[in-house]
Amino acid sequence: MNISSSSSSSSSSSSSSSSSSSSIKKIFIDPGHVGNSFFDFRYFKMDDIEFHEGDFCFVWAEVLQKALLGKIELSELSRNNGQPSIVIANHEHQIRMSELINSIGTEAALKNFRVPKNFFPLKTTDQLLEAAVQNEADLLNRARIASEQTFDLCLSLHLNGDPTSLKTEKNGICGFTNHISKTHYLLFEKIIKNISIMTGLPIFKIEQLDEVSTGVFVDESLTLLKNISIPTLLIEGPFQNNPAELLLLNQSLNQLQAKGKVEGRLEQLTKAIVSAI
Repeated sequence: MNISSSSSSSSSSSSSSSSSSSSIKKIFIDPGHVGNSFFDFRYFKMDDIEFHEGDFCFVWAEVLQKALLGKIELSELSRNNGQPSIVIANHEHQIRMSELINSIGTEAALKNFRVPKNFFPLKTTDQLLEAAVQNEADLLNRARIASEQTFDLCLSLHLNGDPTSLKTEKNGICGFTNHISKTHYLLFEKIIKNISIMTGLPIFKIEQLDEVSTGVFVDESLTLLKNISIPTLLIEGPFQNNPAELLLLNQSLNQLQAKGKVEGRLEQLTKAIVSAI
């Protein structure tokens, strides 16, 4: 696997506004989902826009990595664009699918994997489960890489979405973490608050989860958070299936491609993180 990395010789005299962020030298940047595939779990078409969450998050990760140069010693991406970090063999795939189908059934497995079926109206449940099993393997591998290479922090980048509707008026941001990350809860709160301020979006509340700091919730049912052994913040950015928001996200990508400049949502999301580290 060819993982992108970036390092710099930042001055030891630089200081940080928080004790947790001052000790962060190596960050594992995990762009959520895979992109470049119909089975990106946040893929859909809306009007004239065809959007993959994985593609946006990979660009966001690359922009963030460049912005962190000189601020930390090392950053590394968990995957290449449009590619999972690992592809499991077909027989392993079939064994895992059979285990899930025989133990809890296809529908329950898809629910556990949080696959928004409304984004895939033309695909069968078996096809969705097949993609979910590959996604599970990818997440487990990304957790293993981050843990074994002793990074100080993992930032997993995602976009929010309402799984109950193809289009939604909802919008907002939040973050998920695990109990391993207790010493970093205030840093994570700062990141989420910064994103809220810079995007002008509210912090999304989830009543059924434990909010350990403003906008940051513990959810160890998520595969990455359950299996990683370093402090991790899984960032859920703006709602991509909000039509107005989708225009802003897509416009930001187009501006980068056309002008080579980071503007709009990409700039806001990146600056919010960098200013907190």
